[in-house]
Amino acid sequence: MDGFIKVAAAVLTLTMLSACAVIPFQKEAEVKEQEDDEVYEVKMRDDYTDLAKKMFYDLTFMCKQLEGRQYGLYDCISKKEFYALQQAVADKLNDLSEVDYYFELRRIIASIGVAHTTLNLNYTGTYPFQMLPYSLRYYHDGWILNGIDDEYADYLGAEIVALNGVEMADVKAKAKELISYENESWLNEQMPSLLVNADALVNMGILEDNKALTLTVKKDDEVSEITLHSETGPLLVGRLETVQLPKAATYRQPKFYTGFMLADQTYYVQYNSCEEISNYSMSQFASDVEKTMNEQHCKKLILDLRYNTGGNSLVIEPLLMMINRYRQDNDLKLITLIAEQTYSSGIMNAVQLKYNYDSVLIGTPTGGNVNGYGETDQFYLNYFPYFVIYCQEYFEMVPGYELDSLYPDINVEVNYKDLMQGIDRCVEIALQE
Repeated sequence: MDGFIKVAAAVLTLTMLSACAVIPFQKEAEVKEQEDDEVYEVKMRDDYTDLAKKMFYDLTFMCKQLEGRQYGLYDCISKKEFYALQQAVADKLNDLSEVDYYFELRRIIASIGVAHTTLNLNYTGTYPFQMLPYSLRYYHDGWILNGIDDEYADYLGAEIVALNGVEMADVKAKAKELISYENESWLNEQMPSLLVNADALVNMGILEDNKALTLTVKKDDEVSEITLHSETGPLLVGRLETVQLPKAATYRQPKFYTGFMLADQTYYVQYNSCEEISNYSMSQFASDVEKTMNEQHCKKLILDLRYNTGGNSLVIEPLLMMINRYRQDNDLKLITLIAEQTYSSGIMNAVQLKYNYDSVLIGTPTGGNVNGYGETDQFYLNYFPYFVIYCQEYFEMVPGYELDSLYPDINVEVNYKDLMQGIDRCVEIALQE
């Protein structure tokens, strides 16, 4: 493993915009040869309604477009399986509502196994789905109820054990068929938005058509049931009572980036989005960080990327250049915090820090992958208000890296009970390093 890291680091020690940066290697246009060169066709039924005919057209249009545009379409699913999924949908179009149809198309997109390749809404007017008035989040000690109408506020913070009697492990098995993901971390991040959609739960076979949901929750060793009724239109999350975490300085902050002295000779930077603050450039921020670090004779810098889901990967360059300058005259231990929300350009920066700056990674596996599909574009369907985001290329930031995520050097699980006590385990471990 040490040899691999040295080779990877050597390969990646290239320069971009006069600063050290990971350079993604683009695979050549020809993907591995398709073993299955058979011609498949999706058959149309003779008794289609007018609506079903439109559905059939957009179904086959979408899949043909993906065949011509999506890089590595058949890397995770065979051509035969992909056409079988299409035919299964085509056979039941007469029985599908427009909402049902949306989720069937989503299931096909999810089968490709590429996180950035997704089916999206382009609707105007009435929101098409019925939503349920609750919110949830995954922690390593369970699925936690973190938002609900005020009449059930006493249950906030309870562990969600089941939805309509379906245990959460089985719910997850059903949900993954509708979610574009490449690893468990991103699946867990995407599930909450799906599980509050009543129509999605009907499609998954968890809800009946009346779309009333029974939550089985466990709090203080007591198991209770809550019945929630769906509502038409987007749920305004702001109306829900939500869990209020302690205001710990290293919990997620609202700014794109912020920094402060965390402990003696230890500076902490939280970098939440690869975007610049309009009136406070990254160059100015990096200069301010450098000034404080010099004044305080810092020997450790903690860069927190746990909440960074992407943007422009080059925004961080002034901060990286500052680190290079500081290291010329000072010993500096660099630590990077990562988690499930570290994704897209956020993970590119994490890879830079690990392989080019010898940073220690602490936290949990990232939602994004080290090597993966990117360079997105989109196309629109003809009859229905949906558009598909797809990937045109495959990039290798670390040639030969075959894991499904960027894994930390030190794994630190995030527990809800710790957070409610204001305990940030990742930061605690980072301070000990």
